[in-house]
Amino acid sequence: MRFLLDECMPVYIRTLLRERGHEVFDPREMGMRGADDESLLEIAARERQIIVTRDLDFNLISLKRLRPAGVILVRYPETLSPRTVTRLFEAFINTGGLERALGNIVVLTPSRARFRPF
Repeated sequence: MRFLLDECMPVYIRTLLRERGHEVFDPREMGMRGADDESLLEIAARERQIIVTRDLDFNLISLKRLRPAGVILVRYPETLSPRTVTRLFEAFINTGGLERALGNIVVLTPSRARFRPF
């Protein structure tokens, strides 16, 4: 699967996804730190990537026009360490969450995942 990892996400998630054989585009590695949401959505739509973000302000309104493969909105308390967030994301992966994210907006919290179609 292909992912676009928003720069607000822990780099450990990038490593986890790559270790599982997934392709991950990370703006921090591509000289695109601070890129606007519209640009990232265009990339994700063109490359059929699932966007992984925790940014509630991410421009999800443009999803009607620019269709990425899916969106995973990760919601967790600021007090959780990046490694703990990564362990929670790994649990989501282990329960088949990535496959179910295709064509959906997923809101992932420490206690559950909610799936909504675009």
